[in-house]
Amino acid sequence: MVDINIGMQVYSSDEPQIEQIPLSAIFHPFYVNLRQYFKGDFQSVFTDLECLALLTACLSHDIDHRGTDNQFQIKTMSPLAKLYSTSVLEHHHFNQFMMILTIKGNNFLCNLNRSEYDTVVKLIREAILATDLSRYFARLPKFQQTLHNLKEINDHSTNLWRNDREQRLLLGCMFMTACDVSAITKPWPVQKLTAEMVANEFFEQGDLEKERLNVTPAALMDRERSNELPKLQVSFIDSICMPIYEMKDKIIMVKQESINFNGNLVHDTYIDRYK
Repeated sequence: MVDINIGMQVYSSDEPQIEQIPLSAIFHPFYVNLRQYFKGDFQSVFTDLECLALLTACLSHDIDHRGTDNQFQIKTMSPLAKLYSTSVLEHHHFNQFMMILTIKGNNFLCNLNRSEYDTVVKLIREAILATDLSRYFARLPKFQQTLHNLKEINDHSTNLWRNDREQRLLLGCMFMTACDVSAITKPWPVQKLTAEMVANEFFEQGDLEKERLNVTPAALMDRERSNELPKLQVSFIDSICMPIYEMKDKIIMVKQESINFNGNLVHDTYIDRYK
């Protein structure tokens, strides 16, 4: 596993911003969340193979990052967009992982039988694809309904997840998104630095859109509107992060993430109003 992790880090693109964020940035919060939610025994809900697949997906979810988003790939009719019809970059990340896995000495799944191997690889694929925000928004209503049903029947056990494979897949995919945006739960200096790194990459995409597509980019990607970054960050937290973390709080025992989360929201709002 060490060898393949090194391979993932080495086999990355030249993009200067997001690639500076280590692959472990999503692995660590996912592992911590599993331990908090399941009180240290996450195998009580996820099987051993599912735990292996989900944690592997965390390490491999952004291999060969391209510095642009799916829409840019589609609008520019890139080779990747011609290869994949949906979740362009996420499919690419998964296939890059599979390529690295085939390199001699890297196949840490080699001791699994065929059925186990297929199960793990399929879940790795699903978990990586789950980091496409369009898939997150599509799953959000179902996850909300699941948690509502649990509240209605006053079931605070892990029975639902343990006994229903589809519900476990839903839970794992939602955790992938929560951990993918987990920078907003970090202490303010870390969150601010990460937001600035991501913003710089967005601005670079915006520059490319002006140059290659002759269009005015969205505010989030328009360098000329960089003064709006705090307001845009608050909007990102409200529309994308808040829903998943509010729901996650219903099942996670330890709330330190939300303490930092709300603190960062206050910081961004304060800067936007009083800068």
